[in-house]
Amino acid sequence: MRKLSLKEYKERILGILVKVDRICRENSFNYMICYGTLLGAVRHKGFIPWDDDIDILMPRDDYYKLGEYIINHPELDLNYIDISNRKDTIYYCAKVCDAHTIITQAAHFRPLEGYGAFIDIFPLDYLPDDEEKRKNYKARALYMQRLVEHSSHLRPYKGKGFKQTLLIYIGFYYAHLFDTRKILEKMHRDFQENDHIQTNWVGVPFGTAFHAASFTRRAEYSFEGYRFFGPADFDNVLKMAYGDYMTIPPVEKQITHAVECYAKE
Repeated sequence: MRKLSLKEYKERILGILVKVDRICRENSFNYMICYGTLLGAVRHKGFIPWDDDIDILMPRDDYYKLGEYIINHPELDLNYIDISNRKDTIYYCAKVCDAHTIITQAAHFRPLEGYGAFIDIFPLDYLPDDEEKRKNYKARALYMQRLVEHSSHLRPYKGKGFKQTLLIYIGFYYAHLFDTRKILEKMHRDFQENDHIQTNWVGVPFGTAFHAASFTRRAEYSFEGYRFFGPADFDNVLKMAYGDYMTIPPVEKQITHAVECYAKE
């Protein structure tokens, strides 16, 4: 196997996004680039220079339809990893992976078959209108997400200093009282149930809450020479996610995920 450079890795995941865009256009599935991908499109017309991932949001119905389509079309050379089709996943969101690559997990993470260069696909859910209820909803979602993270570890790892390491060990042994799969299934079941109640707020339950009106219309954005859909009201979305999003962060905050990905050659 040959390790991919950062440039090659970005080319691989861009190729995945191109395929997903084509599938969605041909089947009338609604998707939007968001988070750092939308920011990169607006500020850089492509990847944020130090970033190496791609995120898209989809309404839940289309989220599941896309997964089913990819699973039923192996000629796409994509692996679809989600709790809806993979009981061994350790991730809340779906991963659409390039079938010709392999990502090596950190030694303390549970290995996941078919995990290669990927893009993240998040279901976009309605969130409570009441601010206090929305905060409590997010707190519970974060708690469950952290349970998933800790329960997916094979062993605890050292943090930065004694206090952080102690908290990691406590979190590890507490989380292993639960089953990762059951936690993920409950998260999707609970969020799907609440998603049937239309409100003025949307988002990933453990992430940023956005005004629902910002996602009612789509626009096309230039990204690395291609055109992809994103929310038309990009300014409001990016301000809620990042604040002053056009200001380049200082060098020490320009963090690359440094994914170790290998081509099956």
